[in-house]
Amino acid sequence: SGMIDPNTGMPLAGAGADGNKGVSSDIESKLRNVQGPHGMVWSCTQCEYTSPKKFNAQAHVEAKHLEYSETYKCEFCNHTCYTKNAIRKHLRRCQKAGQNLMLRM
Repeated sequence: SGMIDPNTGMPLAGAGADGNKGVSSDIESKLRNVQGPHGMVWSCTQCEYTSPKKFNAQAHVEAKHLEYSETYKCEFCNHTCYTKNAIRKHLRRCQKAGQNLMLRM
């Protein structure tokens, strides 16, 4: 069975349960929680990026430092994304556009 996006409640196309384990561990292996000048931050081990929010640091690593053999396809418009964060953002926009279109009919 496919993974469900917690933000949209929709299945992530191309995101099988077994396929995501490697991606998650790859992301985690490139992050460290370190003391910054104003508290703890998540630091990318591949570059100088830091963020106080783990989600932002994970999205950074996924977008900038991982290579993918898998893509994520929008079930509404077939748009292809290369990261989970990108498909989450796209699905929010795509669903909103679809809702607006239906309201006009």
